[in-house]
Amino acid sequence: MARNKYPERTVEKILEVSLALFNEKGYEKTTIQDIVNALGMSKGAIYHHFKSKDEIIEALSERCYHGDVQLEQLRRASDKTGIEKLRAIMYRQIQNEEKQQIDAISINLWKNPKIFMNGMSENMSVNSQIVEGILKEGMEDGSIRKQDAQCAAQVLMLLLNYWICSPVVLADRSAIPAKVSYFRKLCDDIGIPVIDDILEQELTAYFRTLANSM
Repeated sequence: MARNKYPERTVEKILEVSLALFNEKGYEKTTIQDIVNALGMSKGAIYHHFKSKDEIIEALSERCYHGDVQLEQLRRASDKTGIEKLRAIMYRQIQNEEKQQIDAISINLWKNPKIFMNGMSENMSVNSQIVEGILKEGMEDGSIRKQDAQCAAQVLMLLLNYWICSPVVLADRSAIPAKVSYFRKLCDDIGIPVIDDILEQELTAYFRTLANSM
């Protein structure tokens, strides 16, 4: 059997087609066979890269964070202060349509302990380290109050991902605006004034949309 010279292209194709099917049919109703049929590949070719739909959605989620060229450009921007960089990244994350689609799928899979723990591990290790680095930049340029950057990054990640809107903290969806407003106040109080009026509105709209998918 001939070997695939470009496995990364195969992976991208699997991810793109899978996401389209998840949006069209719903995650639960999409089968591996549906993905096989849409791709015109063998099951073996797909299983070589992904053992299950859960692995596909995890890869899609990771791609949003680590495969987004614009996000990477913002992280490396030399013309922004730390707080400006953090704000721009938050805007990018909540306005990324693909990420919104994946978040709406992923949040309903948290009943699976493995998926939940993998997601939390990614957020509290890899992603929080990215935020930590940006906080340190802000502390150096004076746009963020000096403090324990690691603790601050982890608290921000916990509140954004698991408190404002998630199956972990069951609450009235009408409480989302108050939670976003309180999160803004907490950020201001600890010297990380990242949320302005427009971002507060955008975050509220994003979490409301996410809540409607639960």
